[in-house]
Amino acid sequence: MDNMLVTMEESTRNEALTITNASQVISNSRPDRSRKAITIRNIADDATKIITVNFGAQQATANAGIVLRQYESVSDSSETGYECFQGTITAVCAVASVTADLTIFER
Repeated sequence: MDNMLVTMEESTRNEALTITNASQVISNSRPDRSRKAITIRNIADDATKIITVNFGAQQATANAGIVLRQYESVSDSSETGYECFQGTITAVCAVASVTADLTIFER
């Protein structure tokens, strides 16, 4: 194995999810593999489709937490002296009987 070069690609997630009015986990806790960055963006097709995001063990509650209106986003990332949030992240759509879409970039 002379001069063998091994390249490991960093694991990333680029995904779109549909959110309902029932709180759901959009990113699991990361105790074994550190999350370095996350961006969550509301890409709903209608301005009335508001998504609330919760960082932590409790379920997301509509309009109580990080409220994302159409095209708004929230981000967190590690930097010198600060580690990106590693716990569970949940989301909920504020409008009953309606779904909204969000995108997640995570590494």
